[in-house]
Amino acid sequence: MSKLTVCVDLDGVLAKYDGWKGVEIIGDPIEGAYWFLKELRQHFRVVIHTTRCHPAVQTTSSDTSRYVRDWLDRNHIPYDEVYTGRGKPIAVAYIDDRAVVCR
Repeated sequence: MSKLTVCVDLDGVLAKYDGWKGVEIIGDPIEGAYWFLKELRQHFRVVIHTTRCHPAVQTTSSDTSRYVRDWLDRNHIPYDEVYTGRGKPIAVAYIDDRAVVCR
């Protein structure tokens, strides 16, 4: 049986965010992000979601995905997939700083 999916936002949840500085600029990891996702992946499939790919930002979804994957890998953040498309991927839960404050 495959694992259920949990969608985790990048900016403000895994990476520090203090305003838009460009698609390739991602803040430092938030303390505990690695351990949180390591534990979460034991029970769920983890999809990292970001809205960094937006029509106002002149970059492609594949470019955005590459920046995000590079950041995740460089910071040893465990994940199963990166999603940069429109809307949110189907999941059983969403962890997002704009839905419920995540501290």
